[in-house]
Amino acid sequence: FFDCESKNCRCCFTSQRPLVEHPHKYKRQQSFIIRATLKESKKMSSKNKVLVVGATGATGKHVVQMLLDKGQHVVAVARSEEKMRSLLVQKDYGDSLFVKEASISDLNPEDFKELTAGCDAIVSCLGHNLTFKGMYSDGYFVSSATKSLTEAMPENCRFILMGSDGVANPDGSDPLRPLSERCVLFLLRWLVPPHSDNEMAALYLHNHRGDFDWSVVRPTDLIDGDVSEYDIFDCAQGSLFGDGVATRANVADLMVRLILEEDTWNKYKHAMPILYDKKKAETETEKSEGVKKSN
Repeated sequence: FFDCESKNCRCCFTSQRPLVEHPHKYKRQQSFIIRATLKESKKMSSKNKVLVVGATGATGKHVVQMLLDKGQHVVAVARSEEKMRSLLVQKDYGDSLFVKEASISDLNPEDFKELTAGCDAIVSCLGHNLTFKGMYSDGYFVSSATKSLTEAMPENCRFILMGSDGVANPDGSDPLRPLSERCVLFLLRWLVPPHSDNEMAALYLHNHRGDFDWSVVRPTDLIDGDVSEYDIFDCAQGSLFGDGVATRANVADLMVRLILEEDTWNKYKHAMPILYDKKKAETETEKSEGVKKSN
């Protein structure tokens, strides 16, 4: 849609409808084409509108804080605005932060339309609480929210989902895991609903790769900590259990980079990158090698 002199204009420019047929006046058709090209090829603007669901979670709070620190406009969905703000650096964010008090499972299609209107990106950090209710009574709300949000979001909006390295890429590109790990994953799929919920969300996105743009960030075992160096791989490295960790702040950092960095987005669009913190020994070795080279 172009900005039009008429606020009630509903005309949509598509390849099937010539630009010259627009009923309102523009100076030259060439200017229309230039504006359309810029709109398609531009980098993300300096201030984007980003919707974050699961915003008060252990990873979501980092995403919100990082986006605000980078001057973005954030719409956060949280059950309590007071709790959301208490998790952030205490300062006046003005109109850069809007908190919608709601439970994601209570929202209807119109609510999703309202929340996603004008968004440049949507980040989902939804996850199940590790309680009996969270695992067995809350239903498949991650995949359900993924479907509702992507159906409601505007065209050209980016959807970024936090997944898990236990979820295989539905395109079959992940290497076959050892039999023991496949048996464990089989049991998790049938006995632990959160795992199958994450699998369904990833499968839904894979099946709609031609309809909208998305990326699934798959961290390995999550831990708390500050942003540090990390590696990004196309598939899992090593064993499913205990072979690396991912700091939640690093996961948030990658998700924010997918919003703000065109090169990062283009590399991992329609992909499911796996994130590992760099091991301390590797980091120290790389630093020492860098010092040797500089000398």
